[in-house]
Amino acid sequence: MEAEPSRLVAQRSLKESELDEIKIKLTDLSSATLLNPGSFHVDGVEAVFDELQDIQSKLDDFDFAPIASLFDKALIKVATYRAAKKMLDAEIAEYCSIEKKTIKLKTEAKEYLKLDWQMVIKNEKYPGLEIVESWGAIV
Repeated sequence: MEAEPSRLVAQRSLKESELDEIKIKLTDLSSATLLNPGSFHVDGVEAVFDELQDIQSKLDDFDFAPIASLFDKALIKVATYRAAKKMLDAEIAEYCSIEKKTIKLKTEAKEYLKLDWQMVIKNEKYPGLEIVESWGAIV
């Protein structure tokens, strides 16, 4: 049997290294919390979503099954980030007994969840705010 040309071996190892980078990025996104947001920024949800779309296009060259759950978790984190942040702010307002501010922030959280869920998950049916509890104990 003939040995593989070195160019093909180099291409395969490059793809394997790309896959490792993708796994690291997805792990970062799927394990993000409000205290340790990783790649997230309140104003950068669309940028992170664009990055996930780029990752998805790269995954067309790979067996997607082993990291599908990481990808799904990352998508949910992107879709819920701004709502989770607003809910944290609402909890602080509630703790300080600022009722009008609490109501306003919870309303904003619902709107962010609706907008971001439709953009990222591409589904008109969005979950309730209880999904932001997946961000950790602080929400």
